Amino acid sequence: MPQVQETFSAAPRNVSAARRFVADTLAQWDADAFEWAAITAVSELTTNAVLHARTGFTLSLRLEDDLLRLEVTDHSALLPRLRNHTEQASTGRGMSVVYALAAAHGVVATAAGKTVWCEVRANAESYAAISAADAPSWI
Repeated sequence: MPQVQETFSAAPRNVSAARRFVADTLAQWDADAFEWAAITAVSELTTNAVLHARTGFTLSLRLEDDLLRLEVTDHSALLPRLRNHTEQASTGRGMSVVYALAAAHGVVATAAGKTVWCEVRANAESYAAISAADAPSWI
């Protein structure tokens, strides 16, 4: 089971650096089928670390069979939450996106902050095709 981690500062530019890290890692692992869902989820999770936790973060990836586990650990005890938003809102959908893409997800409090994690399946683009009738009310 391959796994890797990288630590980033809280600089906004590191959200795109984290996406590149994921893409490069998946290419090395010959696991491109996870790329779309993984990069989308990591973008949201790392953006939350930078904007809301306002701390550096550690991004961990672990590939096991048909699941890729993504973990973002930061140094804030503030837990992520689903937000209510109007259709006109330009923010507030990040965790809803992660939850819609994930086969599983969660948050673990740590002594120094928290780890927000999700697991995605290969070729998870199909999750994006959820019809409005099937989508949870918070999306």
